[in-house]
Amino acid sequence: MMAWLFALLLTMQAPQGALVRGVVVTDDPSQKPVRHAKVTLSSMGSGPPAIVMITGDDGAFVFSELPAGRYQLIAEKPGYAMAMFGARPGRDVSTPIALGPGQQLPPVELRLPRGAVITGRLTGPGGEPVVGATISASTLRLPPISASLIPMILGTALTDDEGAYRLYGLAAGDYVLAATPGQSKDASSPYAKTSYPGVANAADATTVPVEWGEERGGTDFVIQPMPSAAAADGARLGDDLIDSGIEPSPEAAPIAADKVGTVGVTLTTSAGAPVTNLLVVIFSADRAQWSQKSIVARVIAPDTNGAWSAQSMHPGEYRVAAIADWTSRSRVTPELLEQLLPSSAAASVTAGVTTTIDLRVGG
Repeated sequence: MMAWLFALLLTMQAPQGALVRGVVVTDDPSQKPVRHAKVTLSSMGSGPPAIVMITGDDGAFVFSELPAGRYQLIAEKPGYAMAMFGARPGRDVSTPIALGPGQQLPPVELRLPRGAVITGRLTGPGGEPVVGATISASTLRLPPISASLIPMILGTALTDDEGAYRLYGLAAGDYVLAATPGQSKDASSPYAKTSYPGVANAADATTVPVEWGEERGGTDFVIQPMPSAAAADGARLGDDLIDSGIEPSPEAAPIAADKVGTVGVTLTTSAGAPVTNLLVVIFSADRAQWSQKSIVARVIAPDTNGAWSAQSMHPGEYRVAAIADWTSRSRVTPELLEQLLPSSAAASVTAGVTTTIDLRVGG
């Protein structure tokens, strides 16, 4: 009897944390385990800080004793593009992992695709090599929570003594390259931040397209000289949305919490099963808000329970629809919203209120 009670007590005291486990493999026909890959599990709420594991020879990883919450799971290794849980060809968006108390997620497989490479040479106006400059490659991406398009730097490299640079491990996409001169200990640089193929304004840059595993060379460009103080006074550029030639939408303006609302959506089949392989688009029902430069819209990935939420939405009438594919080359356009409108559902946003919708898709 005592032995039975002791075993019961051990069971009751056993850790009840949630579990995420899986393996990292190459995204090719061989699907070989990837050793020494960095796997990061990050809380998407008020949970613990990011947890990092390094895979062994078998490519396996385990995160245990996790509190309930929503998480993002990614894998990285030099030479490869980042692998995100839920992403797939045609969908460059991760799926948040929703864990309940003590829940054990079925084993997952993260596939690392071979990254693209961009090489070139940076020179000054007189043909001299520019040494120690930082070359960055930026593209429009969907961040894990709000998923509104913003420019994100996905790769950086320093120019060598000949001005040469090599960006590697890039995902397929269209990139804006920018050169930021290094700072001398004794004097400021005579060069200004310059975008490929040699323009001062990133809005005028020419994008460099690459596909998975491609190596694109010859992306040489000339860095611009630092403008005079008088010229710079009327031509100052920002570092984020404006510097990238993208006008921030009204949704980007900070606003008090009691002045905005939240839309919560559960994406399910007609039988009530959660749908995780689609994305949700919420957009203004007012066509006047569909201006190409400032479309009021968000694209968000549901979590593993099919749940999704858009916070800090301005009060008004919106439409909610499901979409299958989204990549760094995708854009929210008036034409896309017209296509989504017939299958969309209405959503009214009220300040200080959470509106919930059960969006049914499929047969």
